[in-house]
Amino acid sequence: SKEEDLTLKTAMRKQIESIEIQYREAELEGQFIQWLHNSEYSHNTIANQNEDLARAHIRDVVLKNTETNANIVAELKFKSNAKEDIEAAIGQLLRYALYPNTEDCSEIWVVGGNYPLTDDLTWFNEIKKHVSLKLKYFYKDRQSNQFFEV
Repeated sequence: SKEEDLTLKTAMRKQIESIEIQYREAELEGQFIQWLHNSEYSHNTIANQNEDLARAHIRDVVLKNTETNANIVAELKFKSNAKEDIEAAIGQLLRYALYPNTEDCSEIWVVGGNYPLTDDLTWFNEIKKHVSLKLKYFYKDRQSNQFFEV
């Protein structure tokens, strides 16, 4: 039927989008780790890189601050805009930071693949005010291939 065809086409389109996001986020992760080694954050070593097995497209990087021994969890997202990057990362990061029986982390970082708009930054700063965790937000500049903290 026509309805089944539309449902199948929608499912296929969503699967392709999911694969594209998975690829972009994996690429973003490699670029971020490479950038970290040459940045002011180079005193953080990669403790591990994990895939959330329940949803394989979610990627995270755990860093260990070599000066303080603190754990930092970075969640990398590359959706269609910065608002979606932040939204997708925050839930994951709160789980990593607050869920029972998870390893402590002293900082959580959102790393996005999209340039944030003013409203995105305002929203992120509002989130920071309401969450008693040390939050940082980085985005990748596509022209320079550098990451910037905002």
